[in-house]
Amino acid sequence: MKKLFWLVPVLLVFVVSCSRAPSQEETEDFLTGLGRIGETSMNSTAGKALVDLSSKNPPTGTKFKGIPSLNIKNVWNAGRYIEVSKGIEDVYGTWEYRDSEWVRVDSTHPENGILWRWSFLDSADDAHTAEFLLDSLTFVYIDMDSIPNRIYASLDIDHEQVLWGSYHGTFNDNGNLTHGDARVDIVGIVLYGVEVSDLVYNDPENPDEATSGNIHLWAIDHTQGDYRVDLYITLNEDESGDIRLTDSDGWEIDVDVSAPVEIVEEPYTYIRVDLTGEITKNGRHAADIEGTIWDPEYGDHKSEVYIVFSDGSRRPIQDFMPEGVVTTLIR
Repeated sequence: MKKLFWLVPVLLVFVVSCSRAPSQEETEDFLTGLGRIGETSMNSTAGKALVDLSSKNPPTGTKFKGIPSLNIKNVWNAGRYIEVSKGIEDVYGTWEYRDSEWVRVDSTHPENGILWRWSFLDSADDAHTAEFLLDSLTFVYIDMDSIPNRIYASLDIDHEQVLWGSYHGTFNDNGNLTHGDARVDIVGIVLYGVEVSDLVYNDPENPDEATSGNIHLWAIDHTQGDYRVDLYITLNEDESGDIRLTDSDGWEIDVDVSAPVEIVEEPYTYIRVDLTGEITKNGRHAADIEGTIWDPEYGDHKSEVYIVFSDGSRRPIQDFMPEGVVTTLIR
């Protein structure tokens, strides 16, 4: 029994340490870390190889129109999501970059896709053989549009896979995305994923804009011990919404987004959206979130979103997030 009494203060210290609120420094470190997820992506060999491929203007037979933007007001403007010209099948096969131009060396492989092969110089000016495969292409045909509903992609450098990706989408009779999922994995660096579900289009005046639905995005950073972040966005029919972010360390951000309010102040008509939220770790309060988004931003109408700590101090959320991320999510 005497030995048990010795355990009491030890257990109390453990309980108190586990139940204390996260400090401001811990909260700031968490927020700053969010902006570093996958930061090595574009500086990776895979990222540079894709930029190099794009600069060489490979034959695709595709045209891009209405690329979706992620926002609370219109979740995804998914109408005519990606239009692909009818002639894409004409460029199926294997292409090699020779003497500053693309030459098709095999018109039969891949059967339902395109393989681009070229010589790639890394940051040390060492030459590598790069191959980017766009394969397993299938389409839905609506009116005069052909819309891809399944794609697989991979990037190999010196016959070693450094990136892969997949996409699948479901569309309504008007060619609007209703469900979809995509993955991009830069091997050994970061995996990105997105799922879109239950997109509804019931505004006759804006038939290509979703009026409600759900988006789930996530990232798994392989360079940080498979640290994972999930972002959930819900759009309601009144254009209000919810944003929830969680990570594998127990942090959570919950934000309520108000329905937009139209404010007329000549010569402008403004749209105002208010945000309120909370940051917690393992259920313990760390900070509040408050702010207003204006569109357009003129004069005194500046978009401001703040992290408010327990001592009343405030810091703009832009101090922690990459520039433009917050307003892009809302608009």
